Amino acid sequence: VTGTYTGNGDETSGYTVNLGFKPKAVIIWATDGTSGGNGNIPFSDGGIILDTQPIQSGSTIHAEIVNEGFKVYTVESNNRPSYNYSKLQHTYIAFK
Repeated sequence: VTGTYTGNGDETSGYTVNLGFKPKAVIIWATDGTSGGNGNIPFSDGGIILDTQPIQSGSTIHAEIVNEGFKVYTVESNNRPSYNYSKLQHTYIAFK
């Protein structure tokens, strides 16, 4: 399944993309190909979520698979990706 979502910027609750099924894997990337970062250290807003492995840095989860789709969070510090940055559109491919 392919689609897009636009982030809502909610760091606490995140944003759930409802697919109607629990995917085995999801590939996410910023639709406009942008990246961000601090100074000269850019990062890309994209990644792969596996059913058994969320995208995370240490104990901080950036994106994870949930029962009816996947959930993304905004993390705007330490040059970490923002999968739920307010008004930034992302494209995804989800695999059953």
